[in-house]
Amino acid sequence: VAMWTAPQPRLEPVGVPGLARAARPARSSRLQRVLVATTTGPFGSALAPWSTREDYLDALAGGLARLRAAGVEIELRLHPRESALEHKIMEGHAGRDPLPLAPPGSFAQVAQRADLLVAPFSSVAFEAAALEIPVAMWLPHVPATVRAEHFLPPLSQELPGTFADAAGFDVLAGQALDDRAHGLETALSLSRCLSAYVAPLDTRRFASALTGLGS
Repeated sequence: VAMWTAPQPRLEPVGVPGLARAARPARSSRLQRVLVATTTGPFGSALAPWSTREDYLDALAGGLARLRAAGVEIELRLHPRESALEHKIMEGHAGRDPLPLAPPGSFAQVAQRADLLVAPFSSVAFEAAALEIPVAMWLPHVPATVRAEHFLPPLSQELPGTFADAAGFDVLAGQALDDRAHGLETALSLSRCLSAYVAPLDTRRFASALTGLGS
């Protein structure tokens, strides 16, 4: 906005419509259910290659198998623009069975059931953070200078609970299974970092801002 020509608009954040900051049920002392969120359809750019979805699923495969072997329930939450058939085909090409789908409902409704959200660099990670759900987030390898210059906070920063490849997610999966070491603490740390950037819609502030547009 600062680079727009005069007269420059005023940017006033008033929150996210439909974002709930509801009280979560008491969290279990051990990891029981993981919700895997997906990203949108294939696209290509200098920072996100065409294989983004496949790379994300490949990075998760080993860690999810480790969690499943430990008795953790895994559910897949599709992006609204994706289909179950797309994921069945992608997993089939990789020689894997497709993940079981989460029940229908809004993201907040579905996420409330999870002890951990695994997501790509997506707005759902912020929504889960607002619901105080631990988050593990996939960020592919990006040079630090590129991240600092082209990403916005908090993604421009070094964040706990993020991973770039299968080895990184396997570490987070192992931590999450270690109850004695407060296994979800790293994912909770990321959730707290993200929650600072998101808040439910403040209707009174929104109304005030609208009134201000006419003055």
